[in-house]
Amino acid sequence: MKSISKGFIPTSKIFGVSLRSKRGFTLIEMLVVVAIISILATVVLGQLTRARAQAANAAVKSTLSNLRTQATLVYSAISPNSYENVCTDPVFVQGLTHAGTVGGVPAECFDALETWVVKATLQLPENTSTHWCTDSTAKSQGVTEAQYNAITSASTLCP
Repeated sequence: MKSISKGFIPTSKIFGVSLRSKRGFTLIEMLVVVAIISILATVVLGQLTRARAQAANAAVKSTLSNLRTQATLVYSAISPNSYENVCTDPVFVQGLTHAGTVGGVPAECFDALETWVVKATLQLPENTSTHWCTDSTAKSQGVTEAQYNAITSASTLCP
């Protein structure tokens, strides 16, 4: 006589899940992963572009601040003291070139006996300012497009 055991009978599925491993990913799974990676890459690259533009703005501002110091050195070196040749000083020209290269538009300099002014373009607008202005009165600030266009000589200092 055969005995029939009523115990555990092993099957190939536990809770409806096969014990065999899959051979690969389905097309839908791969498309979902590619879509998620694309979205993340877009977000990261957008932030990276903005960070680079902010760094360029900081470089323009820093360069114009250094030009203030250079203008003081030029003023002190000339007897009688004058700002007349500030814009043609080789170090000053190098700074103007750098600010223009970083900002994307050539920086402009105007000088006279007692005053000088430099204006440059920012890569990324800050509030309402799309440009930066520095002058002999130690002003260094953002200016709007209209204010930027109004600066046409050393007699027109930063607003």
